[in-house]
Amino acid sequence: MKPRMLSLNNFIGILSGLGKPEITLDLRHLDASTALVAIAGPNGAGKTTIMDNLHPFRVMPYHANTPTSKGFSYWDHVAGPLASKMLEWEHDRQVFRSDLVFRQTAKTKKQEAYLTVRQGEEWVPVTLPDGTASDGSTDTYDACVEHLLGKPEVFFTAHFSAQSRVPLSGMVAGDVKSLLSSILGHDQIREQGAKAGAVGKLLNQELDRTRDDLRQATEAEVRAREIGSRVTDAARQLTAATANVDAAQADVTKASATLAATQAQLDGQASMRQQRAQLEQQQQVAGQEAAQQQAGINAEAAARKRELQESRTQCQHQLAGLATEAQRLRKDQATRQAMLDQEPAIQQAEGATAQATAKLQALSQQREALNAPIATLAQHRKELLGVSAAHQKTIADGSAKNQSVQSMTVSAKLADDVPCAGSALQPKCPLLANAMTAKAALPGEIAQLKDMRKSFEASKARSAALALAIATLETKDEEARQQDRQILALHDQLLQLSRITNQREALAAARQAWPVAAQRLQDLAGTEAELNQRLADLTRRTEAVDQEAAAKRKAIEMAHAEKVASLAQLLTTLPRGLAGDALQQAQHAVAAAEQALTTAKRAQAQAQAQLHGLQLQAAEATTVAARKASLQSLCTALSDEAAHWALLTKCLSNDGLIALSIDDAGPAISALCNRLLEDCYGGRFAVQMATQRMTQTGTVRETFEIHVTDVERGEVKPLGRMSGGEKVWVNECLVRALALHMARCTGMHFPTLFSDEVDGPLDPERKRQFIAMKRAVLAAGGYEREFFITQTPELSAMADATIHMQSL
Repeated sequence: MKPRMLSLNNFIGILSGLGKPEITLDLRHLDASTALVAIAGPNGAGKTTIMDNLHPFRVMPYHANTPTSKGFSYWDHVAGPLASKMLEWEHDRQVFRSDLVFRQTAKTKKQEAYLTVRQGEEWVPVTLPDGTASDGSTDTYDACVEHLLGKPEVFFTAHFSAQSRVPLSGMVAGDVKSLLSSILGHDQIREQGAKAGAVGKLLNQELDRTRDDLRQATEAEVRAREIGSRVTDAARQLTAATANVDAAQADVTKASATLAATQAQLDGQASMRQQRAQLEQQQQVAGQEAAQQQAGINAEAAARKRELQESRTQCQHQLAGLATEAQRLRKDQATRQAMLDQEPAIQQAEGATAQATAKLQALSQQREALNAPIATLAQHRKELLGVSAAHQKTIADGSAKNQSVQSMTVSAKLADDVPCAGSALQPKCPLLANAMTAKAALPGEIAQLKDMRKSFEASKARSAALALAIATLETKDEEARQQDRQILALHDQLLQLSRITNQREALAAARQAWPVAAQRLQDLAGTEAELNQRLADLTRRTEAVDQEAAAKRKAIEMAHAEKVASLAQLLTTLPRGLAGDALQQAQHAVAAAEQALTTAKRAQAQAQAQLHGLQLQAAEATTVAARKASLQSLCTALSDEAAHWALLTKCLSNDGLIALSIDDAGPAISALCNRLLEDCYGGRFAVQMATQRMTQTGTVRETFEIHVTDVERGEVKPLGRMSGGEKVWVNECLVRALALHMARCTGMHFPTLFSDEVDGPLDPERKRQFIAMKRAVLAAGGYEREFFITQTPELSAMADATIHMQSL
């Protein structure tokens, strides 16, 4: 893959770095001999944004958690309602074009991706052999790009060195092996292993089902033995149930014969039963007549008592009304008496009201006279604050001016005392010059000081006058406040007095209503006595009704008792036959026997059904148990076959053929890396890849470790323990060695390499060797060009061409 032209629109990195919404980078003008191309510019200019978009994968690797589109989102790196990326690139002598469009509103975000190939003068969508075409969706775009360039994790490990890339020294063994597997083109082996695993999964599923059937057959065998014993028990229960049916049938026959004999005996006693029934009926009629007479007496007494009770209730209601009215009248009288008792207080309040009103008018006039002088109090206070501030400023300025005058006086005296005065040295003496200057300015300063003193005295006098005036006004203000309180108290007093004097009309009304209410109370007392007398009379009449009804009921009871006794005497003279319930008892015995027969037959049927069901279950369990031997053989065959496919799956996994291939690739990659290290840095460092290690138990375990030998120091240590600069040398050589080995093994060749500021930890001498390593890699791998970002001006100068961000 070789980029030809890049255009970015509304990418945040470019907007922030260059202040431009759109840039275009045309790489088609680069000469074919241009091997190293540096991208230079200050920090934050957008260099990494350019580098991260010089490839067709939908990811900016510096900002991505993983080197795939699933671990990255463009929406954090584009701005505005419409953003786009256009990359024209070349691969396998064909020219492709990637167009990514980002549309966003306040509610929606939409991304479109198109991959086209140039055919003549037209751009047509890329179509894969399986018919997948780039139609604008991100899924079809990613599928087409990966078909052409392989997996993005391989590209961003072997050919594109981003700043945030995890170095090989920072990867765990499993990640490195998966990466090497992808680089070495083990996808077909992995696909075959997945197919073998799927076959093994199907076999294991069938084995599980067969084992379930075998378990069911074993359980059926045990169940058949259990059911056999239960069949024997059921047969015994059926025999006992049949015997119970026969016994119940005999009981029914016996009870039926007893019923027939009882019926014949009762038919012979019909006449005697008729006489007894007539006497018993007369007894019942006598009882009913007595009950009816008793009910009539009770009804008559109840009717008379209801009439009397209604009269009593009417009297009680009238008494209650009289009591309520009397209570109300007494309460009103008490209220009127309380009002009449208030007459002296009302007369006193009327006199006090006149006095309080006169006093309030006098105080109000005095208070109004104080308003005018008090109104100037706030103005005097404000003026005093201003005069005090000016007075303090005059004091500070006068103190400073006084010190200045004293200093200038001392300097002016030196004008006559300096030895060089009047001599040839006078023009050159700075001390004399200062003294002369002070002497000339001193009269003006003294005059200013005097003015300040006059201002000080004036402000001092004004402050004293204002303070005296304020004190006088504050006294008047306090006097006004006291008068306000007195006026408020008089208002409250007048309010209380008005409440009392307003009761004069209520007093007159109470005096007028008092005798009328007293007469009404006297009338109510007479009416209440009459009603109480009537209520007592009604009570005596009610008691008389109860006594009369009781006497009538007693007479009826005595007559009924005599008649019942005579009828009972006649019944005793009749001969007794069978008990009246003999026939019913015989009928109940027949019914009970028939019920017992029905129950016995039902138990017999249940025993028969249970026996038949157990016989069917025994037959079914025997049939299932018969499959046990064949299922056992099938389980063994499936288990063996599943083991074979599991072994094949392991052989085709990362721990099988892929591990062996990686083991074979280790020395080749190490050799390529060591050759690059020797070409660039001499023979100081040598790399060795360990794909197996011996555990403490003596077994061999799959691993992946990179050991570096430092010839100068005589040390061998893991790559992760090396210093920052040394780690960069070795890691870059390893990555480029992986790319070279991938090109040799898979035929997947990329003519362009990319690296973003990976030379940071190197010292100046190592950085120059770093450029030599880049050229060695280009030559060894047959690469055409490498784009790299560096902050070192010397490295930019060593490049074949430089892209300056400011020129875009």
